[in-house]
Amino acid sequence: MKRKLILAAVALLMAGSAGLFAAKPSVEQQQQLAAAMKTLVENRNYSVRVQQASGVKGGGIATNSLLKVNGETAYSSMPYWGGGYNNFGNNDGMRFNGTISDYTVTVDKKIKYG
Repeated sequence: MKRKLILAAVALLMAGSAGLFAAKPSVEQQQQLAAAMKTLVENRNYSVRVQQASGVKGGGIATNSLLKVNGETAYSSMPYWGGGYNNFGNNDGMRFNGTISDYTVTVDKKIKYG
């Protein structure tokens, strides 16, 4: 009986920690992804879909937002939510479709694009 209990406990521990041993991308795969991301950003051809947003004070919302950059045009359907000091009567958030006039790409030390 003790043996079955110990085996069951070990099986539960192994099942619970399976995520710790999941395959992680290799350094080569990470470099390939970084190069692909760099190409997309520099060529101004990418889309960002947002499905969940979290606030600074906690809480979050489910959303179906999109930011799309395609050449010289940009489209955004990101809603405004949360509190602020002054939103100047604009509750539409970042909703626009227009031409890009000033586009710069910067890369920080952690290879994050901004």
